[in-house]
Amino acid sequence: MTKWTRFQACRGNPYPDIEELTVAKEGVVKLLSRLVPSKAPGPDGIPNLLLKELASELAPALTSLFNQSLQSGQHPEEWKLANVSPIYKKEDRHITANYRPISLKCVCSKLLEHIVVSHLSKHTDNYSILTP
Repeated sequence: MTKWTRFQACRGNPYPDIEELTVAKEGVVKLLSRLVPSKAPGPDGIPNLLLKELASELAPALTSLFNQSLQSGQHPEEWKLANVSPIYKKEDRHITANYRPISLKCVCSKLLEHIVVSHLSKHTDNYSILTP
């Protein structure tokens, strides 16, 4: 048992546990409808325009998939892939240090990440868990 763990055990956790996250279909529709159609697709090849235009039709399936992923603690393998491209920054184009990598991930994976980060941020903000 570490010092910090002993300290917390003596004091008790001053913060409430985070609520279980359940994704709602309406939230998924909202996120899909806000996608920028001109952005490049990830390794799955699904364009943002398609996801945006079919938001109402795709939302029930994506909501189910997101909730299943959260409940099982497993992420679809395809969502772990990314297309990495070097982007030129400055100076000599022949020096690799003058490039930075950008990763294009699957949009559905990014949507689920956004949902989780928003949920965590709301909890930490509500209870002032993180210092400014």
